[in-house]
Amino acid sequence: MRRMAPDATVLQGSGGNYSGTTAPGSPTILPDWRSISLRNVRDLLGLIAVLALATNFLYFSYFRSYSYPDTQTYRTPASNLINGHGFADPLGYPETFVPPGYPLLIALFLRAGLDLKYLVLLQHLLHVLLATATTAAAFKLTGSRRPALIAGILVSIDLPMLDAANHIITDISFTTILTIVLWLLWTGSRQSEARWSNRLFFSGLLAGAATLIKPINQFFFLPVIIYLLATRKRSRLWAVICFVLPCLCLPFLWAARNYREAGYFGVTSLPGIEVLCCRASGVLALDDPGDFNTNASRRRAQMENVACDQVKRLYGKDCSELSFAQKSPIFMRVGRKVLMEHLFGLVRLTFRGAALVLLDGGASSLPGIINPHLAIKLLLIYTLPAFSFAVAGLWKLWTQNRQFSLLALLTVGYFVLLASGAESYSRYRVPVVPVYSILTAIGIEGALTYLRKQKSHRSIETKVP
Repeated sequence: MRRMAPDATVLQGSGGNYSGTTAPGSPTILPDWRSISLRNVRDLLGLIAVLALATNFLYFSYFRSYSYPDTQTYRTPASNLINGHGFADPLGYPETFVPPGYPLLIALFLRAGLDLKYLVLLQHLLHVLLATATTAAAFKLTGSRRPALIAGILVSIDLPMLDAANHIITDISFTTILTIVLWLLWTGSRQSEARWSNRLFFSGLLAGAATLIKPINQFFFLPVIIYLLATRKRSRLWAVICFVLPCLCLPFLWAARNYREAGYFGVTSLPGIEVLCCRASGVLALDDPGDFNTNASRRRAQMENVACDQVKRLYGKDCSELSFAQKSPIFMRVGRKVLMEHLFGLVRLTFRGAALVLLDGGASSLPGIINPHLAIKLLLIYTLPAFSFAVAGLWKLWTQNRQFSLLALLTVGYFVLLASGAESYSRYRVPVVPVYSILTAIGIEGALTYLRKQKSHRSIETKVP
């Protein structure tokens, strides 16, 4: 008979038995590998890989436009770099708006003389790997084939992920690194894991590298600190140091470069623009009559005019003649003043943005195929239940594996809240789709198990005379 730790609890799953330990007083889920055929696991991963390859191939074959509105912001510094002009923006100023991670990837393809459609192909392959890895992670977490299969299918058919893979933007490359970070963080935070400090170190180093691809990640170390302090029983401070120091190393070096080259200390000069154009303008547009998006665009133009008037008085030049590093502090000051006067409006805007990030099905990724308004309604049939099942899955994990559920909650909460502004939409969900899909799959598995038990009880009751 199999030996178990005193606080272990055996749970029955659709794919076999699994047991383990978590936070004090809470059972966790670790699979009993002997009860599951390795060949069946390989077949499962192969099935998801084939499905993901099919969906990505179909999307790549049908949609031939690979540029997004922000694609040029990555191509320009990459082109300037390989042409010997340094990492510079279109005006020749040192580039501070875009960190170097993704432009360097573009520069590799341009330097090799390759069309950027091959970069898009690479991103589709990364999406396939993400779907397969999500399946493997869900299986390792639950020890059950069914939730692993559901999680893999959800990632494979996710429209925002397919759309991101098919465009020259940062989302897929960032999500790939973030997924590795979360895996190393989860396994490295377990006290019993051998060489856990090495896992946390490499997790932090990769998290810092991910910040140089997508700067929204620059404060991710804060939820990680909460996670490590809550889940580690011993060596908590050392665990935090092992992650935070390498996590801050690369972003700090790039911020120092920006300060030396442009007098702006920060990973990106985006925050000033974002606060003014995506937060302050959205807060003001909430109370305007009519369509929100139209009002937000109008308010954005008004706010930019106010900020640019201050820029002109300070520098004697128009906004179009200055770099983002020069404009960002003034834009930040103007936008922050509006937000401080409308704090309740900021809360409302955040809730609105979070709802769009989680419930927008990605109808914009199907241009010319279906009416956009009809697509939104149809996709809500998927996104609303998916959100409900994700909440149910999170609750189920909270009672069975508090460690992973806390990591999932902090990760999804961090990226969704920071992406919730006037311009929020489904693309901003992409970095958390693997974790979100696992939660949704566990919620669906729980619902199916409950229905099966109810059916079994009714069947027994009908047989009793």
